[in-house]
Amino acid sequence: MSSDTPDAVEAPATATATPPVAPAAQPAATTEVAPRPDPMTLVHSPVDRIVTMIGADMRVQGPLIGRGGVAIKGVVDGDVLVEDDSDGHSGTIWITETGRVNGVVKARRIVVLGTVDAVVALNHLVLAQTARVTRGVWYECMRADPGAEVEGIMTRIRPGCDPLTEARRMTAPREEVATT
Repeated sequence: MSSDTPDAVEAPATATATPPVAPAAQPAATTEVAPRPDPMTLVHSPVDRIVTMIGADMRVQGPLIGRGGVAIKGVVDGDVLVEDDSDGHSGTIWITETGRVNGVVKARRIVVLGTVDAVVALNHLVLAQTARVTRGVWYECMRADPGAEVEGIMTRIRPGCDPLTEARRMTAPREEVATT
């Protein structure tokens, strides 16, 4: 063997080895909270069935009477009465967080996120955590989220009773009731 050609090449002594890679940090265990359902869809009547919208910048002098679905983002001074539509879909009222009704609200299905004087729900009523009802609630089936406020009468509707007449009698100012 000749000494002119090396048999093996040695790595230079100054080379550094790659440091070991730490395993990727695992994300901390989190408790996932299921998102709250949108109250606008809680009454089994899709939002696309809204046929009337009272916008946030609108103020309506009532009564507001109609069929189908009504969403209230503004203010209605007077009663809001919504009947089932001609296709058989339930009359539904959505009162958003910015919505306010200074009167009785009556429909088969009602979702309240805003402020209402009195509510009459002929089937389903949802009071979201931001709801505030100041004079009374008449209902057949109701769900109230924690934080919803009702100041006044809460009455479950019984068969054979006219809830709107009863609601008007119970929410009338005291002097009107005393004179009748």
